[in-house]
Amino acid sequence: MAHDHGPGGHSHDHTAGANAKMLGWALALTSTYLVAEVVGGFVFNSLALCRTTPTCSPTSPR
Repeated sequence: MAHDHGPGGHSHDHTAGANAKMLGWALALTSTYLVAEVVGGFVFNSLALCRTTPTCSPTSPR
């Protein structure tokens, strides 16, 4: 999506870095969702979300 600003002007691309920006947003959303799942697993003692951690194991004293 490059365009020119007429004679003597400059041209530039408005999509430069758009992929990196979208990747950053996707990673941020995914990381936020991951943190929310882990916190929810500990708060509600969910074995489905924190099955391998020592504090959530079925044999740990409650």
